[in-house]
Amino acid sequence: MEEVATPLHARLTDVGLEEKEADVVILLSTSTPLKASEVGRQIGISRMDSYNTLKRLQERGLVMATLDKPMRFTGLSITEVFQQLINHEEQELRRIKAHYDEFNQGNSAISMGYVSSLKEPSFSVVKERSYIQAAMERIIDDAETTVFLILGKYGVLHLVKTG
Repeated sequence: MEEVATPLHARLTDVGLEEKEADVVILLSTSTPLKASEVGRQIGISRMDSYNTLKRLQERGLVMATLDKPMRFTGLSITEVFQQLINHEEQELRRIKAHYDEFNQGNSAISMGYVSSLKEPSFSVVKERSYIQAAMERIIDDAETTVFLILGKYGVLHLVKTG
């Protein structure tokens, strides 16, 4: 596929797909069923890498395989891909909320342990754009006066550009 990411490709990676997975989803949503080797050739990855990527996408319900020999792969439409991803995230959110509610009701065997009442200086290393943004918002909201960010060479440049 092309080197420059399309708006669709950027959106798919933004919602959690890897670069190769986004390439495969876009390819299969716009083509007839393809063999793994054809998928690999068209997006520029090895046949084995293609099989591994297709397997991950199958497990997520974003790609289906035919019963032909050799096996051919077909994809959902892009709207169905987004709906599948939304359904998965909603299911994950319900699961997390159920655990949270159970914990708050005291039905959990998890011990709270020692919680310090003193506010000690701390730091954290946060990865992934959505976690970085959420952590920054939480830190700024909790700050009494000033927040200091120690940034690497590129700082939050990517975060600012993408979101």
